[in-house]
Amino acid sequence: MFFVISKTLSFILKPLGIILILGFLLILTKNRTKQKRLTFSILILLYIFSNPIFIGFLSKWYEPGTIPIKKLGHFETAVVLTGGISNDSEYGAGFVGLGNQADRIWQALQLYREHKIEKIVISGGEWRKGYKDKPMIENDIARLFLIKNGVPDSVIVQEKKSRNTYENALETKKKIGTTAKILVITTSFHCKRAELCFKKQGFKFQMFPVNAEQSEVSSIGINSFLPSSLAFRQTDLHFNEWIGLLFYKLAGYV
Repeated sequence: MFFVISKTLSFILKPLGIILILGFLLILTKNRTKQKRLTFSILILLYIFSNPIFIGFLSKWYEPGTIPIKKLGHFETAVVLTGGISNDSEYGAGFVGLGNQADRIWQALQLYREHKIEKIVISGGEWRKGYKDKPMIENDIARLFLIKNGVPDSVIVQEKKSRNTYENALETKKKIGTTAKILVITTSFHCKRAELCFKKQGFKFQMFPVNAEQSEVSSIGINSFLPSSLAFRQTDLHFNEWIGLLFYKLAGYV
């Protein structure tokens, strides 16, 4: 029940949900003054939510900065959180299709090649559709990607039970314990929630942010003032994180 309620409220409180609710109110109201106010509110919110400068400030405020690999210390274990690493493209059995968060697994590969980590834990059990021979989960696809790029199977540990960030930390704890300090690899905008979840489970760790959004919106030009579908998507992702963090606090996950 908590899952259903959180997902429903999450949609309502996100940019698209807010705009859709205002749109429905606009359709239902007969008052001309209210119609004008609602129309104005929708246009203003659409502009703010899709404004590159707006998401630029959000990213710089909320996301941690990228860590240069050469300055990173050595870790026995890195934990890669799934969620967008793969896509649903039907390349066929044995072939890998990477998704919009693939930088998580790619950076894990680079860290292994640079001898910064010795073991890679892939945490998450999200099912992916579109595979005719048999269904695969994103965890398996991430493992396949590593193996195809030269990482020995003996180095990879799979944790397939978790369905969210809280369970990522909980199930990883069951797999490897909390004795050694680990490196947690996830997307920059997701770092805060992951950090609090792993801290709650008693891990000693360092976050390794990847795919930072701030680098994409750091420069200011004419295009920075023009609405952008990419900026809207990035704003939506940040709202999703804040709402998720709120629900995690209410549920006692962090």
